[in-house]
Amino acid sequence: MLWQKRKPIKLPRPYCFPGLELWQEGNLYLFETSSPSLTRIYKKLARILNSHAPILLCGESGCGKIVIAQALHHAGPAGPRALLLVNCDGTTETQFTQAFAHALNEAKNAAHTNGKNSVRQHAPASVTVILRNVLALAPELQHCVLRLLQEKATHISAPEAAQVRLIATTTKTPAPAVKQGHFRQDLYYRLSTYEFELPPLRERMEDLSAFIAHFSAKAARQNGGHQLAFSANASATLQAHTWPGNLAESEDTLLRAHKANSGRNATIEHLDLAPAELRHHAATRPANLDQALFTPERVLEISSA
Repeated sequence: MLWQKRKPIKLPRPYCFPGLELWQEGNLYLFETSSPSLTRIYKKLARILNSHAPILLCGESGCGKIVIAQALHHAGPAGPRALLLVNCDGTTETQFTQAFAHALNEAKNAAHTNGKNSVRQHAPASVTVILRNVLALAPELQHCVLRLLQEKATHISAPEAAQVRLIATTTKTPAPAVKQGHFRQDLYYRLSTYEFELPPLRERMEDLSAFIAHFSAKAARQNGGHQLAFSANASATLQAHTWPGNLAESEDTLLRAHKANSGRNATIEHLDLAPAELRHHAATRPANLDQALFTPERVLEISSA
């Protein structure tokens, strides 16, 4: 019997968040997934990219809620737009309305700047408002955001042609805050028109090897030297870890491993992982991935700090 060459097994390609293929290529690794649960979420988000309906993104700290919110903004409808990132903890109504008015002006200026472009010329100016940690909104600001959803305007007058989209994020389950009266029920119902629970890294381990490769290469570029090759024990430890800090922790872990090793090979001794008691809790450190990664429009940010 003649020996026959076996055909190579074709592995399924990771699903990529739609609308980003030709934009911000350096960060595309964040939006490619082999996780069935996250693929389902991305496909549902793909169907509402051109909608201005509110979206609520829930999930642990460091799992990429703000990054996905920014991706929704940039992959959305063509047209002049501005991005307003609101840190809800401590932000006042005055700060919010002033920043919103400024964001509207940015979008209007973009409309005039790009007036010669046939696509943008007929598209209304739009503002995407990302509410980080939405359950921390003060009562008066909850009322202001509710008015924004109901009337598409705050206490300042918005142009009739302006479009507003709100994307809220939270690390906590909203139901207890609503039940206890800390968060308005009518506001929750409006914000959760589309609600998604993003999986933590421990529930999408199919993507871990891609993150390790990317963060290791990034650490090598930032600190000089070669990309690390992990020993069998080190690789097994990384796969067994439950990553309480999610993507942010994985990036920090690879950066520390690179700094602790002057050679090319990393062993288990070079890994500094979170202790077991923290494995099923969100990270307390703000996630590096929850920063403004994207540059097509300047991000306006307000906070109490």
